[in-house]
Amino acid sequence: YRFYGGAKYDDALAYADRYLERFWEGADRLQVLKAMCFSQKNDFKTARSILDGIETEHPDSALIPQAIFLRGWTYLNEKNVTEAKVVFEGLMTKYPDDAFATKAKQLLGSIKK
Repeated sequence: YRFYGGAKYDDALAYADRYLERFWEGADRLQVLKAMCFSQKNDFKTARSILDGIETEHPDSALIPQAIFLRGWTYLNEKNVTEAKVVFEGLMTKYPDDAFATKAKQLLGSIKK
C-alpha cells in the first residue's frame, strides 16, 4: 500500500502482480489495491473486471462489500449514474449493516438531490 499512498500506481500494480504469482493469502486485498490503482489511472473497465473477480474467486472475503462499493464508484467516475445506483442499491440490499453500504446510501442521497 505504500506505493498506492505515494501515488505510484504502476509500482503498486507491479508489486501486487509479483506477490500474487507467489502467494494466495491476501490475494483479495491485493486485488482491491490493483482495482484502486486502475481507477486512479482512469481505467475503470479493468478496475471493474478485477473487482468482479473478488466475488467469484474469494466468495467468503470480508472485502466483498468494499469491492462492490468500488465498482459503483467506478461507474460514478464515468458519469454512469444509472449503473452506479444499481450497484449501490444491490450493496445496500445484500450487506445492509456494512460500512460500505452506509457510504453507498450517503452517495445515493447526494445523487438524488
